[in-house]
Amino acid sequence: MCVIGISLITSSCSKEVKPSTSDNVFKKEGDVSIECEYIVLPAPDSSHTYLQGYDDPREQELDNYLYIITKALTKYSCTNSFSTAFSSMAFDRYLGDQDGETTYADEMEVQDLINLDNVFETILQAEFVAAGLDMNIALADFTWEGYSYVPTVWLANYTTADWEKPLYFGIGTDINYPDSIAEFIPVLSTENCPNLIELIVGKVDRDKVMALPEPINYNSECLENPLLIVQLGWDKAKKGSSTPLGDPEEYIGSEYDTIIPGQQTGSGCTRGTGYYYISGSLGGQRFDRSKRSEFRIERYTLPVGSSNISWWPYYSTKEYLADVHKKDKHKRHSFNFHIDQMDTHVPLNPSASSSPSCYAYAATYEYDWYAQNRNLTFDSYRGKTPKLKLRRKGDHEHYQLMYLKPNWCVETVYQYTIERGLGLIITH
Repeated sequence: MCVIGISLITSSCSKEVKPSTSDNVFKKEGDVSIECEYIVLPAPDSSHTYLQGYDDPREQELDNYLYIITKALTKYSCTNSFSTAFSSMAFDRYLGDQDGETTYADEMEVQDLINLDNVFETILQAEFVAAGLDMNIALADFTWEGYSYVPTVWLANYTTADWEKPLYFGIGTDINYPDSIAEFIPVLSTENCPNLIELIVGKVDRDKVMALPEPINYNSECLENPLLIVQLGWDKAKKGSSTPLGDPEEYIGSEYDTIIPGQQTGSGCTRGTGYYYISGSLGGQRFDRSKRSEFRIERYTLPVGSSNISWWPYYSTKEYLADVHKKDKHKRHSFNFHIDQMDTHVPLNPSASSSPSCYAYAATYEYDWYAQNRNLTFDSYRGKTPKLKLRRKGDHEHYQLMYLKPNWCVETVYQYTIERGLGLIITH
């Protein structure tokens, strides 16, 4: 059966989603609710075919490396040594960091597995040779747009993975597959070892579904086959699993317009009480190989002044903006997205005596479900480090970085252009 709401369900269901509701379909395991939003399909084309025709030749080269590694891992999983060597790898690098973050994302470096088991090294070397490449040169060549990576493998469905089932090895890149609610990646399955089965796996973006003008029906499942995705990862030395942005004042906007003619500015003006993201663009830059880019915003706030913030939430929040068609990558798109309140911010601490003014930190970016968080952090404020958890394939795949302060005049528009495109924010 398929039940809308928080309840036990079977592993697959078909459902009608009404955009006016916020319900979901979950699998309940103890105190953990798990979204069952995966779609598994036979691959219409080979994985190699999907990895052709890129606009960015460097991305195509890196994705080809990921494909070779994925194919080698899948073949290796059919050997006797896999169950001992692979299982001994510690998938816990990001399970807890210095800020007290907890995540279900398990990960390991491919180089660690090479060092551990020469059986895997031999298989991987043979795959690179078959492609006319040198393994060592390729593994040292993971740079893109000024950022350095190492190939890693991460477990995408930690809470539902059943290791008794055939493994799914995914290539950490999206493909151009015509589906309105999910983004798909190429996947190799060990279900018929030593022969490999090619699939595509997508994950439904519930924010996208809820934004559709009409209800739709779709099939999805709680994926129990372990989904191990080979991706552009960070090495263990990357401190805090984040890219530091430094002083947030570097990302504060400039005054762009005043909605009310003759509106007074300066210390005597009426202060706004909320931030709204009213317009944004991709700046002509897309980071998606499908026809549409998943334009999303991540935001985080911290209270100003002397109020106690030790209890303040650690996590930032992802929100849906739009799916932008590739032909509209130069256009400015209108929104009325409420980023946060300023003076009327409602505290989450029930013991707080007042509602503090807040600083807000935000970024617009290209959302990729198959990638791990590429976190961005600003300089700490009163012991808290503002962290934006951006799930994206590459570190450069964001648009505007924004810092907002609660001292703007009402109905004033500020513009943001770092790193690319244009974002407009108005105060009310």
